[in-house]
Amino acid sequence: MTTKRGLTHIFGGPVLSGLLSSVSFTSDLSQQAKQQTISKLFAFSVEEYIFEDVAKKVSAQLQSEFDAGKFSQCQDSESFAKG
Repeated sequence: MTTKRGLTHIFGGPVLSGLLSSVSFTSDLSQQAKQQTISKLFAFSVEEYIFEDVAKKVSAQLQSEFDAGKFSQCQDSESFAKG
């Protein structure tokens, strides 16, 4: 049986760092790498967070912010993780 976790645990540093390290990129973080990471965060949060509807809302907000260009100035994984 899998235990679902809270959003602070899901979107915490270790999880985000792991997702970022699984995306292949150079020191200059591409828009494609950022989008892949956001997509992986969505899938992971819906699977792991106890309140699936909340996970979907948070992930939709993150995608909306990405689409609006909020992360365009982030050039490396550290600045992207801090958002």
